[in-house]
Amino acid sequence: MTDLSSFFRERYVELFNRGVALLDAAAGDSPEAEATHADVKGARGASRLRFEGEETGEETQDPGEETIEVWLFLTDGVMSAVDERPEGVPARLSVAMPRAAADLWIQEIEGREDLGSDEAALRLAKGASKRMEDAVGEEALDFHLIIKDTPDFDEVVVRVALHAVDLPEKPTFTATVRWDDLEEMRGAGKNLQKLMMGGKLRLGGDYTRAMQVALELMDKSR
Repeated sequence: MTDLSSFFRERYVELFNRGVALLDAAAGDSPEAEATHADVKGARGASRLRFEGEETGEETQDPGEETIEVWLFLTDGVMSAVDERPEGVPARLSVAMPRAAADLWIQEIEGREDLGSDEAALRLAKGASKRMEDAVGEEALDFHLIIKDTPDFDEVVVRVALHAVDLPEKPTFTATVRWDDLEEMRGAGKNLQKLMMGGKLRLGGDYTRAMQVALELMDKSR
């Protein structure tokens, strides 16, 4: 079992960079491959990952309960893990979630996915996108993703902010989905648009800006 901090600081980074190397090698194979390669290599910024331990009001003696924070820095297709955001680099994404849930989910991913495969490396690398950064723009946007009925918890709240470091306790909007529906989406290759159209992703609060971003992303993907 991989330690949560080591997973993101070492394994995740290695997997991403290997995926980019595969895109480098295939860039000249077709116009589509060249476009994907350019899109990934053009992405730039820093992402903050925060896995929050139990709040007890006292200093914990159990390392497994401590909060873990990792910054992932990406430029020119190369990712590295750092302790804080590099000076002058835009914060693209901040995510916080309970450490207990993250620990279990990483164990599950390691158990069911072949993380040593080229397919896994390519899938991860393609998650970086200059096109997506342009669609989101520079305006800050925050929300809570609420995952209901997980195998181990009644619900897990994932706090997300775009173009911001701080994660407000009260989000601009919420997106609620059941665990089983997320698993079905992953297994069947569905996307969030299909979840929404099927009534399985429920939005609350002021999600106007989020819908604008989603429509722009769909337009750019055509």
